[in-house]
Amino acid sequence: MSEYNGAVTLDMWTDDYRKISYLCHTIHYINSKWELVERVLSTSEWDSTERRLNDLSEDTLNAMVMFLQRFKEATKALEASKTPTLHLTAVWLDRLKRHLQPSSTDNLTFSSLKAKCLRILVEKYEIHLLHKLAMFLHPTLKSLKLLVEEHSMETVHNEVRRLVNDIKERRSTPTQRVATVSSAPPGKRTRQSEGLSNVEDSSSSDECTQDEVSAYIRARLFPSTGSVVV
Repeated sequence: MSEYNGAVTLDMWTDDYRKISYLCHTIHYINSKWELVERVLSTSEWDSTERRLNDLSEDTLNAMVMFLQRFKEATKALEASKTPTLHLTAVWLDRLKRHLQPSSTDNLTFSSLKAKCLRILVEKYEIHLLHKLAMFLHPTLKSLKLLVEEHSMETVHNEVRRLVNDIKERRSTPTQRVATVSSAPPGKRTRQSEGLSNVEDSSSSDECTQDEVSAYIRARLFPSTGSVVV
């Protein structure tokens, strides 16, 4: 067990026949074969008549429920199995960071709790290039507003261009590649380059149109449905 990190859950239930309540401690972890392992640590009777929350104020309990609600929403959004969720990773990371920012209404307990949760969140979670690519391919997130660094946006755009060119290269046949290269006479192409090379605009509209990534950035796609481009 010392080799793995796990989580402990508490399960409570009541025997319908004898009306006896039980409390069970279960540990969950993933072993070296990437198998989910569950082990029951203990099971004991639970005295449901014993009031263990008498010293906890109702306001504190309600505040704790509200504090945990945001994490429940993030878990529900990211664990969906029938819809894409990869593009939401950075979105919810940003939302949770903002949720954990200190507030003037927080007492000492919640201030300490928020600071600890924020530290764990920053240490344990990292946004990779794959998450950024998923954001870019989602029409409502393609502006990459969550990426504060300009070079990060350029990295994503260049990576998408590389992937597009790689796909086009794989799909084109050798005959098509030869035809594309030899489509214009060398002499004519050379004369045009010599005559206009000093006045040509390197970012002409034709080139921008031929660049799928640039056209996608400028396009307005499915603003209401949020469909994903795949």
